[in-house]
Amino acid sequence: MDDKPQEELLSLELVKEKFERDPFVQDYLAATLWDHPGREAELLEELTKDPAEVIRAIERVSGKTAKDLANQPGGIPHYLQELENCVGGISRLWDALVGGRGLRHAVKALQKVKRDEVRQVKFECSEEFYERLMDEKLQRNLTIQQLAVRALERYLALPESVHRSIEEEAERTSTPLPGFLRRLMQRLSTLIHEPEMAEKRPTAAGAVQLRNALEAVQHYLEQLPLEKVQLLRESLALDLKYYRSSRRKRPTPRKGTPDAGSAESEGDD
Repeated sequence: MDDKPQEELLSLELVKEKFERDPFVQDYLAATLWDHPGREAELLEELTKDPAEVIRAIERVSGKTAKDLANQPGGIPHYLQELENCVGGISRLWDALVGGRGLRHAVKALQKVKRDEVRQVKFECSEEFYERLMDEKLQRNLTIQQLAVRALERYLALPESVHRSIEEEAERTSTPLPGFLRRLMQRLSTLIHEPEMAEKRPTAAGAVQLRNALEAVQHYLEQLPLEKVQLLRESLALDLKYYRSSRRKRPTPRKGTPDAGSAESEGDD
């Protein structure tokens, strides 16, 4: 028999049809893609699109070369039909395709299907909201992207009816929505951590001193003109920004200096 390209030895569509009808294969796809439901067909397509991989699996199951199978009456399609007629035949073919020597092929296909596309979302906002975002980004030590994704994840976790109820209650009590949500979250946090808080009721002396110091600073700031408060705010923001940056890029002491031996044992607080 003349050598033929592997693509001509079998129909990949026929192989896919066999796999699509097999319950074992469908269970495998669903279990493998439990975190990406609805993409089973993509994975099956990726696993069966290379004829060389499929033929190698058929050869492992049959114990014959693809050419030998093609020379038999009915060729490879006839062999696949016989395999389907046997209990567990297609399952064994699937195991040969994705397990053992086919595992590397399966991993690559799965990685390609699971690889999420990075998409960009842009939106416009007021100058006031933009400044607020910049402040929150700095205070929380997060990027704008992290802030946006976290906020949306939390919003989408609740039904729209719950969000409407919160807005209606804030309007009924004439409370600005941010303040209403802040109080609501504080109460919710208290309920969640109530057992822990009961155990930690005695306040540490350091925490008391810190609270007193912050209250004193707030008292001083309230007596300053707005322009001075704004300058202090910007100065503190810059200090915090460069403080965090310096902690990430702490210089390593030169060899021979007193600190050189302890440089590796120090870490961020």
